[in-house]
Amino acid sequence: MGALTVTLGLAAVTWSLTEAPERGLTLLPVAALVLGLLALAAFLRIEQTAAFPMVPLQLFKSKTFSGANGLTLLLYAAFSGALFLLPFQLIRVHGYPAASAGAALLPLSVGLAVLSPLAGGFSARVGPRVMLGGGPLLVAVGFALLALLADEPNYWRGVFPGLATLAIGMGLAVAPLTDAVLGAVDDAYEGAAAGINNAVARVAGLLAVALVGFVLVAPSGASTTQANAVIASGYRTAMIAAAVLAALAGASAS
Repeated sequence: MGALTVTLGLAAVTWSLTEAPERGLTLLPVAALVLGLLALAAFLRIEQTAAFPMVPLQLFKSKTFSGANGLTLLLYAAFSGALFLLPFQLIRVHGYPAASAGAALLPLSVGLAVLSPLAGGFSARVGPRVMLGGGPLLVAVGFALLALLADEPNYWRGVFPGLATLAIGMGLAVAPLTDAVLGAVDDAYEGAAAGINNAVARVAGLLAVALVGFVLVAPSGASTTQANAVIASGYRTAMIAAAVLAALAGASAS
């Protein structure tokens, strides 16, 4: 029953958030939201009483574990929601070919691949709190740069500086974040702790992408120019919101 209720709850909430920008606060989105929240509440109740719960809720009694998952929620919501919009901005507003828009994200992959293995060593020297505070703050700076340079079509001047800063910030934060989660629980619960943290990251991304619709609502019958203007405005708004979320994630580690 736990798997059923959490799946139903997340699906209903996501559908509601996705449809609300177009439908407004009408019966179906509101009903889906209420149903989803009730299903998630039922999931928590089931987990409290289950002999073998999917999510051992007692793990959240640890301030370190709860704090690390809260940081994960904020950081991955910022990361997933904002970067979902980046290809739309590049293709629709700046006229990039689809392949070029995809290749534009390569600095993120390269930065994470290079820095993540090194971040554990850095964390051992300076302490995880420094990494978990500094990494998200660099991510916030990256999103702020993307917002400030949103009107610049040249990749190296308008996109690369923000993405490179993002890559450094995420690369510094991801490995210490995993270490903090696993270090907060007994060895017997490490598998569950890792699974919970991964689920929190995925749920954060899911909800953030669902909320993107609120900044991309174009008037009915809008021209291509009007629709592109909505994307450009929504992109800047999303980058600013992502910068705020990432900064809050960094502040929560201090």
